[in-house]
Amino acid sequence: MILCPLCGAENPDGSKICAKCSTELPKPENTAPAKEKAQGKAAAKPHVRITLKDLSRDFVDLLWLLLILLLILIGFLGESTNWTFQFAQVEKPIQIGALVALPPKRVQHPQKIYASRPQQYKRSFPRMLGIHHEIPITAHYLSPEELYRESRTQFNREHYDRSLSLLKHALQIDPTFSKAYFGLGYIYSFFSMKNTAVRMYQMALRFDPQNTQAINNLGIIYMQSGNFHYASQFLKQAVSLEPHNAAYQYNLGSLLIRTGHFHGAMQALRASAQLHPSDITYNDLAITYEHLGKVHEAESSWRQVLHLSKNPILIKQATSHLQYLQTYSG
Repeated sequence: MILCPLCGAENPDGSKICAKCSTELPKPENTAPAKEKAQGKAAAKPHVRITLKDLSRDFVDLLWLLLILLLILIGFLGESTNWTFQFAQVEKPIQIGALVALPPKRVQHPQKIYASRPQQYKRSFPRMLGIHHEIPITAHYLSPEELYRESRTQFNREHYDRSLSLLKHALQIDPTFSKAYFGLGYIYSFFSMKNTAVRMYQMALRFDPQNTQAINNLGIIYMQSGNFHYASQFLKQAVSLEPHNAAYQYNLGSLLIRTGHFHGAMQALRASAQLHPSDITYNDLAITYEHLGKVHEAESSWRQVLHLSKNPILIKQATSHLQYLQTYSG
């Protein structure tokens, strides 16, 4: 109903003029827009329900993302390290006993590599100060080959930081110079940085596949790491390339003793002894003969040790073995 503002009479909804006094009635208020606005606000704010299923789906997506990131990281590390993350822990050299019931044990001795090592000392890797501080001015005018020879001289003088810098300078002049990579591998191996040494030796072989020194030293690292399969491949290759190298023959014989191939060890050690007789070679050859039951050959080799050696430990061992063998054969 609409009330007349003049007479107060009631008029039906929708009337424009009062039926009693003909006064124009006021228009009714438009409430529809307000209702629509309220409905719009209600629609703009829907009620959101987060279920356990949604949370589990998000958690699975997060796990997949982390797994993908981990695989990318592993691939990056593999490419940057040439997939050689870490060698197996280096084992101590195996103590090779003599014939059964013989009390003496085999004497430890340093591995033969391409150059003699200086006396043992407390090793710490040299701290690089920069090439311009460590290399003499005249060295900048040397060829890579001359820098390599000078690096060996500095190494033998125990100037390891200078030796390292000279090799790096040689590679700045010629990045494909195989001998420089070999020298770096030797220095890293000397300071027990085996993984880095292997990479340097591999670089040396990339630019000179016939670098027998790098092949031999790779075989020694693998032998010291207990990987006799790869050690055998490299040491046999070194011997095949230089069969008249006494050190390579000795290293192969030493590996064959460790793996129990005494007939092969006997042949390699015989060749080494003929090329360069030494007390250590005859020491190992005598032990090999004992394992094969060749008593007379073992006695002859022990006498060679006494004839060649000035090492009191080797002399004592040879004497005790000879006494036992004479008793055993008698």
